[in-house]
Amino acid sequence: TNFSATGNQVWFTQAAAGGTGAPIKVTNVPSNGTSITVVIPPTAGPGDVLVRNNGTGHSNLSNAYPIDPQDQDCPIPTTYCITSPNSVGPGAQIDFLGSASVSANDLQLIVSGAPPGQFGIFFYGPNASQAPFGQGFLCISGSSFRLTPAFQLSFLGTGVRDLDYNTAPMAAGAGMVEPGALWHFQFWYRDPGLGFNLSNALRVEFCP
Repeated sequence: TNFSATGNQVWFTQAAAGGTGAPIKVTNVPSNGTSITVVIPPTAGPGDVLVRNNGTGHSNLSNAYPIDPQDQDCPIPTTYCITSPNSVGPGAQIDFLGSASVSANDLQLIVSGAPPGQFGIFFYGPNASQAPFGQGFLCISGSSFRLTPAFQLSFLGTGVRDLDYNTAPMAAGAGMVEPGALWHFQFWYRDPGLGFNLSNALRVEFCP
């Protein structure tokens, strides 16, 4: 409590061994007076976290609170938007395995209920939407990024894509995946005789 409306700082312990001992600082953090929300920096490690409000005296610095960024629970990815019927059934569904942890780098995107043997591709973007597109709905708006290459669905109409945050387009630039980022994922696929269709979508808020 007693945080300033603006100009707060949150101090974290350095993650790397052999550092200078200086804290990792997140600066100019706003507050409602009783709580503060920040994204834990990727360079922060196990140790103490402190908050300094908009002042310079000893009394402006909080008590130390122990924290281990690797032990923080990641938000569970959630589906949204709708799928549409295709040539083989009620529509393709998106799902996932793994977690939203950037350091774990273990998230898999899964699609099922699509036409067997057809080609499709996962893509992602910054915003959620629901607009008619092809035989289905486009559930993503803003600049989107394809997770290439496209691949052929199994004889069951399923497919899996292992995400890798160390390769393009997720490693850097406008499509970068980093702690605190919110991205939306969807699957586009060909449907014989109907053109193309899409799955529903997956919202993923990434954590350290």
